[in-house]
Amino acid sequence: MSSADCFLGIDLGTSSVRCTAVNLDNEPIAVSKVDLPLPENPESGHYQQDPEIWWNATLNCLNQLADEIQLSQVKAISVDGTSSTVLLTDSRNKPISPALMYNDSRSGELLGIVENVIPEDHLTRSATSSLMKSLWLLKNFYSDDAKISHQADWVLAMLTGRNNISDENNCLKLGFDSVQQKWPDWMQKLPFSLLKLPEVHRASDFAGNISPDVGTVTGLHSETGVFFGTTDSTASTLATGVDREGQAVTTLGSTMVMKTITRAPVNNFEYGLYSHRLPDNLWLSGGASNAGGNVLLKYFSIEALEHLSQQINPDKPTGLQYYPLPAPGERFPINDPKLVPRMEPRPASDSVFLSAIFEGLAGIEKLAYEKIAELGGTLPREIITSGGKAATNKTFTAIRQSILKIPVKTARYTEASYVAALLEKHGWEKLQKKSQMKMTGG
Repeated sequence: MSSADCFLGIDLGTSSVRCTAVNLDNEPIAVSKVDLPLPENPESGHYQQDPEIWWNATLNCLNQLADEIQLSQVKAISVDGTSSTVLLTDSRNKPISPALMYNDSRSGELLGIVENVIPEDHLTRSATSSLMKSLWLLKNFYSDDAKISHQADWVLAMLTGRNNISDENNCLKLGFDSVQQKWPDWMQKLPFSLLKLPEVHRASDFAGNISPDVGTVTGLHSETGVFFGTTDSTASTLATGVDREGQAVTTLGSTMVMKTITRAPVNNFEYGLYSHRLPDNLWLSGGASNAGGNVLLKYFSIEALEHLSQQINPDKPTGLQYYPLPAPGERFPINDPKLVPRMEPRPASDSVFLSAIFEGLAGIEKLAYEKIAELGGTLPREIITSGGKAATNKTFTAIRQSILKIPVKTARYTEASYVAALLEKHGWEKLQKKSQMKMTGG
C-alpha cells in the first residue's frame, strides 16, 4: 500500500464513476471504478437518474482505493462530470428533483417561451442544454430555495459541504460567458431568478476542504483540499497530455470530435463550435462531426475492420471522394442538417471501400481543423488521437497522416479522472506557492 502524498481525480459519467490517484510525478498509482445503473427512461426523450447513486458510487470508489493507498495522504481532490446533466437542490444540497441526463430533451416544450430571450444560434438554445433543462426543472419542481446544480457541482458540494458553486466549463451550457466572466444580461429576462444560478469559479481553483463528516466516513484528512474540476469531455481531451497552444486532440468514438488549444476562444454556435477555458488562460476550442466509428460499424464488424485494414496500402489513395455519414445531416465542419452521405461508387473490393471511408474521415478531420483556423484559431502543429480501436489502427493513422500532413500520435492516457487529478494538483501547487510567498513576505 502506498503511503506517499498523492492527488485524486473523480470522474462522474453516465455509466460509471472512476477514480485515479497520481503521485507527485503525475504518474497514476491507483485506480478504481464503480458501474452505475442505466438512466431511467420513463418516456421517449426522457433520461434521468437519482443523484444519490453518484454519491454512493463515489464512496465505493474511495473504499476500493483504500486498499491501495492511504486516503489520509491524499492532498487534494477534484471532480469532473457529464456536461449538461443537471438537478435542483435545496439550500442544504438535498436533491429536490431527479437529475436530467445530458441527452434528456423534455425541455423542448419550453423553447417557444425563450426564443425572444436567448440569442439566435446560442449554445443554450437547445432542448438538451443545461439552461433549458433547468427551466423545465424549475417549472416542475420549484421551491423558494431551489438551486441549479450540475452533476460535478453536487458531488463537489457533498465533499465540501458548500453548495451552489460550480466551474465555468460546466456552466457554459447554462449560459455563463467565460470571456466576460459573468452571466450575460439577457439571462435577466428568463422566467427565473438569477439567484438560482451557481457561483462560478475557474477550473483548478480552490473550493474548500473536505467536510468533517466526509473525512470521518472515508478516512480522508480534514485538510484535504477540494478543487474545481471541469466537464468530462474536456478532462478526457486533456488526459491525452495536450497543454500547449497548437496541440490538438481528435477523439475517434461513435462520432469524431476535433479540439485544439488556442490562445483566444473560438466560438461559432452555427457550427456547434465553442471553447472551454483552461488553466493559464488557454482555451480548448472545437466541435464534433456526425461522422465517426458509427459509419465504420454500419458496414463492418470489428473483426472485419482489423482484417481488411491489413490489406490496405495507405500509400495508394483510392481517388474516391467520400463524405461518410451514418445518415443525412452534418453540423461540423459543414453545417447542413440535410447533407447527404457521399459513399459511392462502392468498389467491389471491401478493403478498397474501407480505405475510401478512412480517407473520407481523414478529409472531414482536415476540414474541421481548417474551419477552426478560419474562424479565429490556428492550424494545429500536432494531433493526439484518443478513442477506441480506430485510434490505434495503424492503417487509418497512416492515411490520416498522409491527408492531414500534421504529425499524428496516439494518446498515452485518456481517462478523465486522470486529468481531474492533475487539475487539482495544479491548483494545490499554486495554493502552496502563494502560502510560501506570504510566509516569506514575497
